[in-house]
This record gives sequence, C-alpha cells and structure tokens, in this order.
Amino acid sequence: MNTPNPDSDILARPGANDQVMSKKVLLAALATAEAARLGIGPDAAFVGAVRANFLDGLDLGEREALLVWLGEAGLGEADFETVMKDFAAVVAVEVHYAEQLAPRVELHRRLVAARMRRLGMA
Repeated sequence: MNTPNPDSDILARPGANDQVMSKKVLLAALATAEAARLGIGPDAAFVGAVRANFLDGLDLGEREALLVWLGEAGLGEADFETVMKDFAAVVAVEVHYAEQLAPRVELHRRLVAARMRRLGMA
C-alpha cells in the first residue's frame, strides 16, 4: 500500500455538533468494513504514516508530549490508536475509490456552493 498523504486535519476537525461527529464516526466504521472487504485494510506502516502526519500537525513528535496531550484529552494510547486506524481506513478507501468519487465530489461541491449563495453566505 502506498504511503498516505492524508489531510488529517479534515478528519480531526471538530464538527459543528454531535451530529457531524456521528457522521464522521459512521464514515470511519464503514471505511473500516469496506477496507477489510476489499482486502486493503491499512497495515501497521500505513497507520504509522497517518499517525505521524497527524502528530506532526500538532507538533507532538516527542513521546512525553504526546502522553501529556492524551492525558489532557482523557484518552489512552489504545484509544488514540483506534482513532488513527479509523483515519487510516478512511484514507485507504478514499484512495481506492478516488477515480469513482471524483464526479460525485464535483456534484457535491456545486450543490454546497449553490446552497451557500442561496443563503447569502458566498
């Protein structure tokens, strides 16, 4: 599997509410199942690359800083690893389906832009 270049910020960005967060978790659960079904489940190296990308964005390269940060967040290392595996599954499935998704991404982009114009937010 290729080394990922994910935008972890998108996956980790807080939603406006719990409904948005719920949809992100649903996406991760579905991606995990689809990656397993396709036989493209992210391996340890892929998950490690996603983890490194995420931690680099937070300047958490030192283990001690990470442990402090996790403690402040009320997370254990296993919890963090679960989320990194979720992120990696989303990235792996997105890469797998990128060509098929491209036309739909454009449709969604147009719909969102039209909605924003209609609401006077563009």
